[in-house]
Amino acid sequence: MKLFSQTSSGFFAHHREAVDVVIDIGTASVSAVIANRLTEGVSENQVRYETGNPLNQSFNLLDLSHGNFEARAWHVMNIALSKIFVDLAASTSRPHSIRLSFASLFFKEYTVKKTITREHPSQPISRQEVDGYIEAYAKEISEGKGMTMISSRLLKITVNGYHVTDAVGYTGDTIDCSMQYLFVSEALYSNVHELLQKHFPSTPVAFYSDADILVGLV
Repeated sequence: MKLFSQTSSGFFAHHREAVDVVIDIGTASVSAVIANRLTEGVSENQVRYETGNPLNQSFNLLDLSHGNFEARAWHVMNIALSKIFVDLAASTSRPHSIRLSFASLFFKEYTVKKTITREHPSQPISRQEVDGYIEAYAKEISEGKGMTMISSRLLKITVNGYHVTDAVGYTGDTIDCSMQYLFVSEALYSNVHELLQKHFPSTPVAFYSDADILVGLV
């Protein structure tokens, strides 16, 4: 169960080291909220946050009907993004984490199913081996499409036909896996990455679709 309550900005003056930042890149605005996860007075099956007033920067793509639409659209969006990051940096200098979501217009989702025949079946599967498969298939999907992978997850994995929650440490001839990838354009990723490095260079960042962002907060 997730409970949100709103508090004044003064709350964060005393809890800057404990805040999380959530940013949503929508089709008409960029929004952000600074939230503090509470630990006192919360039962084990609850997750409670206190939040400040949401930050919002609107933009209008409907007026960009002439000329180089894509280039002008990125310019308008980047202005809104830049203002949000400036406002965030003024509100909290050291967030624990940043969770950033994209509206469906800005990402592409792919699900890939693969059967892998291992070169050395007697050797235990390593984390590096699994990560290598994930990266290889992401590259296969995005090759020549101007996209950057922002997140991936294993939906299902079996070793020699047996379902496992984590293949690391198992041995076997074959791995069957189903993987889900999220991609955004290289231009959008480059803009977001530049702003993250400028304002929050040491903060861990996780990317989500707009439908999955609340799941990521649990």
